[in-house]
Amino acid sequence: MIRALPGAALTVACLTALALGLTACSSSPSPTTGQTTPTATSPAAGTFPADVVAQIDRDAQASLQGGITGTVVSIVDPARGTFLKAYGTADTAGTPMTTDMHYRIASVSKTFTAHAVLQLVGQGRLSLDAPLAQFVPDIPNGDAITVRDLLGMRGGVYDFTADADFDRRYEADPTLPGWTPRTSWR
Repeated sequence: MIRALPGAALTVACLTALALGLTACSSSPSPTTGQTTPTATSPAAGTFPADVVAQIDRDAQASLQGGITGTVVSIVDPARGTFLKAYGTADTAGTPMTTDMHYRIASVSKTFTAHAVLQLVGQGRLSLDAPLAQFVPDIPNGDAITVRDLLGMRGGVYDFTADADFDRRYEADPTLPGWTPRTSWR
């Protein structure tokens, strides 16, 4: 039934994989199995067919029964709107997951970014050989770094995630107020 929503199965699979990865990285034991009920929901009434919502719920519950402590499923469909629902718990104390929690997905974002970039390439709207300077004019060596280099992680762009100050500020506030892209390339 999920096939009725293009990309929905991929979204659930990606979010489940993300949750598995986050759970695997946790040093905390999994909570008891009694903490697996949905905790927040915001799908608009009538936007997603009941059978699709039921399948998403079954898949999320199966993931929770498989050892994932909690997850948030988000599906954005231009025709049906947004489905957003939290399941399970955020920690071993049993704090319910909510749809407004922040998640540091780190390298998982590379997959999403590469997918979007390759869609643009397929549509003829972007070239893998375009220089980074075309998009970020002041970045050092931007004329020599291509989109292809970035996708292959060979661009040599400053790794802000290795910056302890950035990490400290991000952990304190994931929205990083006051930080403007393109203003601090180091």
